[in-house]
Amino acid sequence: MDQKTGAKIMAGFLALIMLLSIFPYFLNGDSSNSQQQNNQFDDYDNIQNDNFNVGGQLIDHNFNSISDALKMSPPDIDSAQYIDVEYMNLTKGELWNEYLTPNITTVVPIRKSEVDGLYRSQTQFISTRQMYFADLADDNFLLLSTMTPKRVFFNYNTGITSYDGRHKVLIRETGASNVMGEPTLFAPSRNLAESILSIIGGPSSQPTAYDTFSPLLNFSEDYSEFQVVSSQVDFADKYYLGIYLNQDGNFTRTTIYQNASTETSSHIQQLAKTGLKRGFSQYNVTTEGDILKVVITGQFQDVIDEDIENS
Repeated sequence: MDQKTGAKIMAGFLALIMLLSIFPYFLNGDSSNSQQQNNQFDDYDNIQNDNFNVGGQLIDHNFNSISDALKMSPPDIDSAQYIDVEYMNLTKGELWNEYLTPNITTVVPIRKSEVDGLYRSQTQFISTRQMYFADLADDNFLLLSTMTPKRVFFNYNTGITSYDGRHKVLIRETGASNVMGEPTLFAPSRNLAESILSIIGGPSSQPTAYDTFSPLLNFSEDYSEFQVVSSQVDFADKYYLGIYLNQDGNFTRTTIYQNASTETSSHIQQLAKTGLKRGFSQYNVTTEGDILKVVITGQFQDVIDEDIENS
């Protein structure tokens, strides 16, 4: 990895650390002037899991892959990641995504504990099921997630405001906004939250981040538990990564490049020649137009250690 790419990854890492460090501020910044809706923490057995305790129309959008999430996102996404926490727990019993590094993901994977902490406030009831984090231009960001139980356990200002007369935008005292539903939306500003609502409720022809990354996504596997897209890499114009667990306990990693650099393409072709000898059960490299796709299957450590570029 060259210095420029490394610098971008470090910058992204620092930006994420700054974001995660202010999650507690989002929570603790809700003072006694805020309204706490039905937070009967001692009566957990009676909590209903099939609704949120706020009025208004809830978000209802497909959220089974990074493609679904990008269709809810503005077009100025620099990078994004989607993590299916629930499926990981069902198949392996641990969040293996937290062992991934920017060496292959080009982003720092967001942690379930940070998203849980954003919503559980004084409780420990909330468990995140799926989560999506996107970097936007101008140091902005977007967080989408699903949770169980579907209840609001955090404080927000008493002046609940509505958008388009239907959705309720819950304003935290920090200025951050939530709109509850499947998925729940968290944005650092009300303007951004409402822009996402306009995408969800608007015509299907309007531009979204999916259009930006569709050349890659057309070649991807939507069922991967961990998925990343990025336009902030030096070894290609755009990059996709997907990793999923196979039934036999091995992992499959798909990397897709649009306009990969000559050096990276050549390096990957060389790696493929010895892939099976080095213990991979699958090492397929295909090209179609400006798309380079690499699919490898093997043990977890081998899969995450294999180069994605000419380092």
